[in-house]
Amino acid sequence: MLPAAAPARSPETHVSPPLRRVLYALFTLPSVAGLICESVWSHYLELVLGHAAHAKTLVLAIFTGGVALRS
Repeated sequence: MLPAAAPARSPETHVSPPLRRVLYALFTLPSVAGLICESVWSHYLELVLGHAAHAKTLVLAIFTGGVALRS
């Protein structure tokens, strides 16, 4: 009878708490900045187009188009 094989160990993936906070900030801050820019553009387009629905639709279409072009 053969002995049972030991389970394979994964490499150590421990990240220190300060480094983890920095990584969270690096991923969160650009998203927050994007939302702020989207809000500002929406407000300015509302002034130009005269209606909030048209401005938000245009901002959403431009954002979706940019995501499509990057993919």
